[in-house]
Formats: sequence, structure tokens, C-alpha cells
Amino acid sequence: MHIRNPNPGQLKVLAVVGTRPNIIKHMVVQRAFASRHPEVELKLVHTGQHSEPNMSGIFFQEFKLPPPDYQFLVSNPSPIRHIGEIMWQMERVLAIEKPDTTIVYGDVNSTPAAAWASARKGIPITYIEGGIRNPDGLQNHEEINRRLTSSISHLVFPPTEETRLNLLKENFPPERVFLYGDTVCDALHYALGELQITATEGDYVFAAFHRHEDMGAPGQLRGILEALIESGKRIKFLMHPSTEKKLKGEGLYQMLEENCNFELIPPQGFFDFVRILAGAGKVLTDGGGTRRQAYMLGKPTIILDGSIYLPEIVKTGWGIVTGTAKEKILAAIKTFDPRKKPRPALFGDGHAAEKIVDKIVEIYNLRRNP
Repeated sequence: MHIRNPNPGQLKVLAVVGTRPNIIKHMVVQRAFASRHPEVELKLVHTGQHSEPNMSGIFFQEFKLPPPDYQFLVSNPSPIRHIGEIMWQMERVLAIEKPDTTIVYGDVNSTPAAAWASARKGIPITYIEGGIRNPDGLQNHEEINRRLTSSISHLVFPPTEETRLNLLKENFPPERVFLYGDTVCDALHYALGELQITATEGDYVFAAFHRHEDMGAPGQLRGILEALIESGKRIKFLMHPSTEKKLKGEGLYQMLEENCNFELIPPQGFFDFVRILAGAGKVLTDGGGTRRQAYMLGKPTIILDGSIYLPEIVKTGWGIVTGTAKEKILAAIKTFDPRKKPRPALFGDGHAAEKIVDKIVEIYNLRRNP
């Protein structure tokens, strides 16, 4: 049974974030609610999945976001326990707030945890960035998170036409799927405007990768680094905490520190991240947000993960999948250049959040006042 919002005259929305990418997407959604629907009561939960200041707090400061209404403190001994603790704390919040819908973003562990807790309470789920699929199936935990979340969502806002079609192939009701674009595109437009930045073709490769499947096998991480070193290019290497831990654990960190071509960069706020990305000549990544922003900025992108989700970038010719094979990475750094190819606007016009919040208000007001 649906827990009803006790205030019959006001729509209440509960948004849940847990990681850096979630906060970036939520920023544009919160701004859209504030400017277009100030009558909506919007509450925010931060699950604490990313709790370090340079992975969380700095984004609230940059975006001038109010602090979360609820901040969870959860341990992270294993993904299953982590998800369970988020669900347990979400149950308490849902009982207090009784929202008309819960908004979740992306594919991190906080996403299915918040969605499942909401579904159990009869609260409809609004899933922003749903429909991304790994063609290899359930090969990693992000894919499991995506499929679980979309399967119990009431509304889904896919970021691209291909992701919309993925949902329809899975028999998701078409009247509950709305394609308005990608909130990542909105956030990038916002940052470029705030910083007055224009993308330029710099003389360095921007590298950022963190996925376990790209660093877990013996010698895998070393092969990626050797390709970067042997390329002879300047490398700006953004250090995700898990990547730094892996580098130090395998005795590779000092090798990079001693290489004059490498600039090791700690986690950055969104504005500084965009500034570095906008000045790169090429990008090497396994991150979903980074590859999208690289495409939007016109950067040839070398994709490390062998499973191609968001294949649209590769189909345009602006992305090349190398996996973690050293020779393929090295060849791509030296020769991959799609700059004469067309670059269609795959991810929308930078106004997705405005259309999304309008639809949320329309749909859930109708549910409350049929």
C-alpha cells in the first residue's frame, strides 16, 4: 500500500544520491525544481557511498547545494551489506517523509537499495538515466543494479534513443518512458557556462579509470600504464581512490611519480574536472560519465572496458574500444583520430532536467488528484 503524503496540497519528492556522479546529475534536477516548480517539496538523502570531502562535499560547495536532509553513515565491508544498510536506513526516512515519488540516479549501489526500499513501501520510483545496458549481460554489479532498478520503476528517463529502445525491448510500458536527454549533458553545459570554457585540442592525454574489471587481473594495470608511458605523450592521470590503492598495492605508484610525462591528479571538483577534460587532446577512460562528456567536448575517446555500454559513441566513430590490451591502447593513442567525422547530439540539448521535472510534476500530480 502506498504511504500517502500527509499534505494533500503539496507534491513531495525524495531524491537519493550516493556518489559523485549522482550529485552532479542531481544538481541540475534540483536547480530545475527550484526554478520551475518551487511549490514542490524536494528532500535529499545522501547514502554516504562516497563520503570523502573530495568525492562528495566539494560538489555541494561548488554547486551551492543545500546540505542533504538525511546523511547516512554506512559501513562498506561488502556490496551486499552496504546495500542492506542503505535499505534499512531508507525505510526510516520513507516512513517519516512519505514522498509521492523517490528519484534515483545511475547504477551505483545506492540506486537499487533506495529503489527496492521505496517499492516495498509502495512508493513509485522515478529512475533518471535508466535503460543503459551491457551487451554482455549481468557481467558486473553496475549492470545488475541497472536492471533491478528499471524493473521496479514507475517512470524511467533514458539518456539516449538507444537506451529508450532497450527499455521497450524489455517490455517496459512505453507510456512510462520519456526521452528528454542526458542530465550529464545539462551539467556539462552548466559548467562550461559558469567557467566560460571553450574546448581546445591540448597536447596531453587525459586518463581516468577505476573499474575493477579493468585492473583486477594480474598484469592488467601494468599493461595500461606501459602503453601510456611508451606513447611518449604527456599524461594527466586523474586518481580515483580505488585506482590509487591498486597502484600502490602493486608497487606501480612510484613508477608513475618518477616519470616526468605523468601528472598525477587527485580527485577534483566538477569545475576543475571539466577544465582539464576540455583541454585534452585525447581521453582514455572506463567511466560512463567521462566518455559522454569527452564526446560532447569533441575528444577522441579510448574506451578501456571491453563491454560497450552506450555504444552510440563507438558507432559514431568518436570512441574506440581497446579493452586493456597494451598494444591496442598504444596504437589508439598514436593513431586514433575521428575529428573529421560528424558528431551528432546524442545526449540532448542541455535542457533535459527541465523537461524531466515538468513531467514528474505532471504525472505525480495526476496520481494524487486523478
